[in-house]
Amino acid sequence: MGLVAQDTQYRHLRRRSIHLLKKLCETHGIYPSSFIVPRREIRKTPGTLTHGGSADVWEGRYKESSVALKEFRASTKAQFHVRQQSFCREVAIWKYLDHPNITKCYGVSSQKSPLCLVSKWMVNGTLDAYLKVKRGINRLELIRDIVAGLCYLHEMGLVHGDLKCLNILVDENGIACLADFGLALFAHNEHTNFIAKTTIKGSTTRWAAPEILHTDASSIHPTMESDVYSFAWVMWEVFTGHIPFFEIQSAAGVITRVLDKKRPQRPLQATGIGLSDEVWDIMEQCWRHEPDARPPMTSVQECLEHILKEQDPAVLKMPTVWPLVIEPSSTPDPKSPS
Repeated sequence: MGLVAQDTQYRHLRRRSIHLLKKLCETHGIYPSSFIVPRREIRKTPGTLTHGGSADVWEGRYKESSVALKEFRASTKAQFHVRQQSFCREVAIWKYLDHPNITKCYGVSSQKSPLCLVSKWMVNGTLDAYLKVKRGINRLELIRDIVAGLCYLHEMGLVHGDLKCLNILVDENGIACLADFGLALFAHNEHTNFIAKTTIKGSTTRWAAPEILHTDASSIHPTMESDVYSFAWVMWEVFTGHIPFFEIQSAAGVITRVLDKKRPQRPLQATGIGLSDEVWDIMEQCWRHEPDARPPMTSVQECLEHILKEQDPAVLKMPTVWPLVIEPSSTPDPKSPS
């Protein structure tokens, strides 16, 4: 057997092993004992508590490393059971991901409430927060990091399912890493018969692809193509500092705009910070209305590497205002039929 065939077989077996482990952990609300980080070996740093939608996050220490301690809240026994299933699924997937652009997961710190996930502490925080501080950073290099992480996930047969700047963290070296794998799923594959179960109920409306938002899509799950769509909006965030459809307040209004095939006009103010014709073309390809019209992440990676080779970082400018001041307007998706 050749090296290429061996490597392909290894990746296939690894994907299937992670899938089976995820299913076991989620179904029974358990995880392997090797995932457990002894609570006595963890120290919370006082005064570092931040509150999220469903969890509290502390900074702490584990051995010689700074870690993030994500404690999931649950007000009722039934809610705890649901949280436990989601928690065990996230741990089962995240623990076995190994890539420079995936935030490292150490494991879990307790088998009892509160459920606590232990991961690397990313000193520069979320990508959107980092861009507010580092306005002059080369944004294409950060996007390259995101693309590399997504390519790795898709190669593993996984979809992220909730891609946005808030779920991308930046480490001490300024490297962007994907995080928050609570909605990560195995994509359907005709050879492995992996089928995802999560639907739009868990996703984030503003970044969700039209096929996910469609009113008749209650059983539609996130896919690699919907990840590509969300990635386009991450690029929008990186180059403008605005969330998708920032001018619209209601989720219903966003859904209407997306299903009407409306996309933003190009913000020319972002040209000086790296949003060239070629980069804008990538964005337009990735947020196309029809899933099969979007490029795979490997193609995006090839295009981006070519652009970076041609780019002269010395000509990049620092935005004087962030987020950019742009007019809230949108146009129909030019690559989709009316």
